[in-house]
Amino acid sequence: MKKGVFSSEDLGPADLDESRKFKLWHDLYQANFGSRDFMRAPDRKFRARFEFAQFGLIGLGAFDSTINYAARTAHDVRVDRKDAYFFLLNAGLPLMVRQRGHETVIAPGQAAVVTFNEPAAFCGHGESLWFSATVPHRSLRELVNNVDDLLARPLDASKEAVRHLGQYARMLMTSNGVGDDAAVAGHVGKALLELIALSLGAARDPAESVGMSGLRAARAREIVAEIRSGFSDPGFSPARVAGNFESRNAMFRTCWRKLEGPSVSASGRRDCKNREPCLPASHMTS
Repeated sequence: MKKGVFSSEDLGPADLDESRKFKLWHDLYQANFGSRDFMRAPDRKFRARFEFAQFGLIGLGAFDSTINYAARTAHDVRVDRKDAYFFLLNAGLPLMVRQRGHETVIAPGQAAVVTFNEPAAFCGHGESLWFSATVPHRSLRELVNNVDDLLARPLDASKEAVRHLGQYARMLMTSNGVGDDAAVAGHVGKALLELIALSLGAARDPAESVGMSGLRAARAREIVAEIRSGFSDPGFSPARVAGNFESRNAMFRTCWRKLEGPSVSASGRRDCKNREPCLPASHMTS
């Protein structure tokens, strides 16, 4: 797992002037993460710490600084193409975010998303404290249809997904991470991606689960449709669906368990109580 800490405290001698230290940190950041425009609060001692960890496709960061302006200018976009979204969760003072003519304030605990391939800016009040995630365009668009309609708009801090994402990011960045286990890092990345998608309003549908695509996703959609339509049929049973799709495997069981939850109507659940709740043992082999 790629991980690093980029701190102003590690730059130059102790008596290095503030402007020089800021320039060194800015250069170090750009060398590792691409072209950005930063400004610092002139009435405060310069301090910046950016901690980064890569989990699969997701780059997770924790930023704590007296930098009060971070942006991608038209020049940055031109010289440093990046097909990704920048998802920010504000953990400090209110931040102004601007992109595509939208300008809104992100309160503490709220989140916002911008795209790297268009100019954007975040402006704070003396200090900045946030968690961030870099997410490939393709990965997020597969889960959220209208991402670009949500650019630079505040996401409700009371949403369960936003709160859980903040807690998860804080835990990951304040612990020792997941070490060098690529499989675990990939799993964490998928969990982060799903929480980000849910924060943006993605529907919870088994066919849209992270990591499921192509033929598996298409087959899952057929299974889901059959299960949903069958709840009103007195003769319906999981075994019948499994027989119809020859799906005596983990995919069928996953779809069935998820649809036992809130997506099934209350009357449908009542009708199903007296039916066979799961596949017979002979049908549970993969």
